[in-house]
Amino acid sequence: MKKLPIGIDDFVKLVEDGYYYVDKTMLIADLLEHGGEVVVLERPRRFGKTLTLQMLFHFFDISRAETSRPIFEKLAIGNTQYMSELGKYPAVFMSYKDIQARNMQQFRTNFHKSIRYYLSECSFLLDRLGPGDTEVFHDLVKNENSIFLNNALFFLTKFFSTYYNQRVVLLVDEIESLSAYCESEEAYEEMSAFLRILYSSVTKSNPYLKFCLMCGIMRSSREGYFTDVTNARFVSVVDEGFETVCGFTTEEVQTALAQYGLSQYADAVHEWYGGYKFGGTEIYNPWSVVQFIAIKRFAPYWVQTSNDEVINFIFRMSLDTVYHDMFNLFNGESIRKFVFKSLPFRDLMARKKIWTLLLFNGYLTAEQVFDETGYCQLSLPNKETFLFFQNGFYEKFIGLNNLHFEELLNSLRGNNLKGENSFETNFQEIFKARLPEFTAENQEVFYYGMIGCMVLALKDEYKCYTNIEGKTEKIELILEPKDKNRDGFVFSFKMVGIGGSFRETMEEGLKGIDQKKYRTLFFENGVKRASAVAIAIYEDILRVSCVTL
Repeated sequence: MKKLPIGIDDFVKLVEDGYYYVDKTMLIADLLEHGGEVVVLERPRRFGKTLTLQMLFHFFDISRAETSRPIFEKLAIGNTQYMSELGKYPAVFMSYKDIQARNMQQFRTNFHKSIRYYLSECSFLLDRLGPGDTEVFHDLVKNENSIFLNNALFFLTKFFSTYYNQRVVLLVDEIESLSAYCESEEAYEEMSAFLRILYSSVTKSNPYLKFCLMCGIMRSSREGYFTDVTNARFVSVVDEGFETVCGFTTEEVQTALAQYGLSQYADAVHEWYGGYKFGGTEIYNPWSVVQFIAIKRFAPYWVQTSNDEVINFIFRMSLDTVYHDMFNLFNGESIRKFVFKSLPFRDLMARKKIWTLLLFNGYLTAEQVFDETGYCQLSLPNKETFLFFQNGFYEKFIGLNNLHFEELLNSLRGNNLKGENSFETNFQEIFKARLPEFTAENQEVFYYGMIGCMVLALKDEYKCYTNIEGKTEKIELILEPKDKNRDGFVFSFKMVGIGGSFRETMEEGLKGIDQKKYRTLFFENGVKRASAVAIAIYEDILRVSCVTL
């Protein structure tokens, strides 16, 4: 039985050392037939972009023809006419994974290091360069402030093409890393101006270029980097083309499970790690599928490798519409949102862009693309991404192992809303412990977060609906039990206003519930018992009043 390639993105090592490899070599045919001169492939992290570029590098690179041929003859591309292209072109593979910069000076320093290292390893190119190109070569190696630095990729293609008398295949990885850590919009604009020249000079009317494939997540790339690159083909998760290059298809997952005697888990693997749609084709998360096969235990492997950036971004969106949509996603529904083709730095934190950010980073998927309008039906793809949000909300608002939250849920299930160890007392303990972490200006985020935690925890037992009016002016949560013999609930969360009282606020909450005729909703859906629960909140104190609907 073949070893599993956990954490291995070295294509040659993976194939020659006998690791399990899902053959993606027919991408070579797609690129040669349909790719175009410049392709920018946008996929979430750890979906196989680097391995794909490694594979292409070893196939095309002229200096590796002899050693690469026996490798590719055993793979899918080996029985096709495209083998005549193997080892035909000099290939340049640049990765920006480790180029992290907060300002322009750091950027120039780190970018120059990568160019200097690459050229230092290729000093043999000097043997066939003319005096002018030789001068440029040495200047790029020695001078961090070289005037040629923002044309460095163009000169790389020229140097290799001159030496081998053949056009160059250019492969670039992690393109979004170049400006992902900008400390300000000014720094981003400076870097973008540099990158516009870098990419336009190497891709636009470059006689030394065979084709170029760039890979990234598209966090903030298109508008800033490729304004002048008119010949680029962008392929995002909502575009057609190259759908199966990154990630595993259903057939590939089923084959892998069968190889390791795990076919009986196919449905569960789909529930946990499938559900992505790339250009309308269903795709599985390859990182998590491989981890499951190796460990034989279901867990959120891919989301465990992420940081808190995305979830914190959501928490900063203290907007009723954002949280209302999040609650619908938690409840297993889809939401219709406009998907932006670019995320320039100045707009990363804009409220409308949150859905594009989550989509391209792999936390949501597009169920349906609405042709030219740009609108998509977005949803959570699988259980793993659901757990990402669940754990993020739990950690932020209640703590991952908060016993009071478990008791709160149990008291709700038992309709113990007031009294000893009740819904009210446990909710109060959570408030006292967690609310001080929030400033007065963003306390409404905490209230939204608590409701989100309840929706996430109870979604398998209840259909959850929310009605949010005017930030924290009034928030309603409706819990309709899936077991019609259990109790239904309508919660009204209201802040005690200036000069108001807990009693008055709770009375207003109960009155508002009565006016909405929720009683009819429950009874029409077969729920026999339901309660109205008014929660009045003032700073870190809350009171609960409840009546039978």
